[in-house]
Amino acid sequence: MITARDGVYFELHSFPFCYCSIAIYFGSLPSFLYSLSTPLTTLDLTMDNKSAFWLYPFSISFTRAKHIGFVQSVVVLTLASALIVSPISSVSSFQLSAFGPSRKEVNILLKVIFCLKMEVNKEKYAADLSSIKEAHARISSFIHKTPVMTSESLDAISGRRLFFKCECFQKGGAFKFRGACNAIFSLDDQQAAKGVVTHSSGNHAAALALAAKLRGITAYVVIPKNAPECKVQNVLRYGGQIIWSEAPVQSREEIATKVLQETGAAFIHPYDDGRIISGQGTISLELLEQAPLIDTIIVPISGGGLMSGVALAAKSINPAIRILAAEPKGANDAAQSKAAGRIVTLPETNTVADGLRAFLGELTWPVVRDLVDDIITVDDMEIIDAMRLCYEILKVAVEPSGAIGLAAVLSDSFRSNPAWKDCNRIGIILSGGNLDLEVLWASFRK
Repeated sequence: MITARDGVYFELHSFPFCYCSIAIYFGSLPSFLYSLSTPLTTLDLTMDNKSAFWLYPFSISFTRAKHIGFVQSVVVLTLASALIVSPISSVSSFQLSAFGPSRKEVNILLKVIFCLKMEVNKEKYAADLSSIKEAHARISSFIHKTPVMTSESLDAISGRRLFFKCECFQKGGAFKFRGACNAIFSLDDQQAAKGVVTHSSGNHAAALALAAKLRGITAYVVIPKNAPECKVQNVLRYGGQIIWSEAPVQSREEIATKVLQETGAAFIHPYDDGRIISGQGTISLELLEQAPLIDTIIVPISGGGLMSGVALAAKSINPAIRILAAEPKGANDAAQSKAAGRIVTLPETNTVADGLRAFLGELTWPVVRDLVDDIITVDDMEIIDAMRLCYEILKVAVEPSGAIGLAAVLSDSFRSNPAWKDCNRIGIILSGGNLDLEVLWASFRK
């Protein structure tokens, strides 16, 4: 049996003297039913998505195929057609029954479906596996290939096998350097000569300043006055030129626009940029090489650049993998957007995770909508408890935004959800480690 979230359910069985049947239901009403005799395969497909009310009919007919290869190809094409023309974007969460096809066969089937779906949607997404691989080739000599850490103690606490992708060890202290580096080294010499400009609360600002320094160009960075001091110091350390703004995103954008007009510099958005998304997606290339047997990846979500890159790469490599987002309850716009089927913004955010206060962009939203299987929200105390575990057990310094993936795995909402009971080998992105520890040092001095 294979099951998938988002209302998709289908079963594949292979045993002799059975017929091939395909039944598609929409809501509780059957919209299409097709049955055909063959001694080789049974396929039952049920689709139920409350957010959609249409399904293009299709049919493929054949009589008693003599070669199993032909039957399999028809089944694949039929199933792929159903998923491609439907609003369902991916098949991810699955289980195999004792008498069903092998995992290899299922992965091939899902790969075909996903690739066909991606071909249909290729104009929709700002990046793809090809652009992500190109980004990795472009930046590999500049970035760190960050390690994947494990902990038997945290495995025991969570009841799962956990694999921590430590982007807190990346240059600049966060994953942001990947995207910033790709964006800056994608510029031609004429564009680069005028410098780059961005607005950011910290990690992207430092990453862009460092990447600009490596290329020998100027980085103009608009930073809100409430940005953490440690992140401001990182920008200064890497030679970025800081321009201050008020905290609201509107203030940052207005000042960044003014700088653009005055300098002619190239604008590098913190997350809503195909070059940024492609750069962040290189994390999946490394993670799936370092821990190839993981069945789930949990990613912090804010503006969605990291989430989009990781999802696009991971789903392209392994369509069966589950992609889950972790988000603070005090900044849960992505969860609300996913539920509403459109981008939702909040009048204000309130969370200790200062790196997760942005809203989804026009380029990141389609990926989150289509390829993210679910969004797990956690409160600030759960984030702080997860940080403590990272410090005390992993011996890794992470900022609140970086610890939220572990917080999600340990949350009651994740543990009690039957949809995720088969998430057994989980990759967690520790996205950054830039934290102001002055209070800690002050306590030691006392």
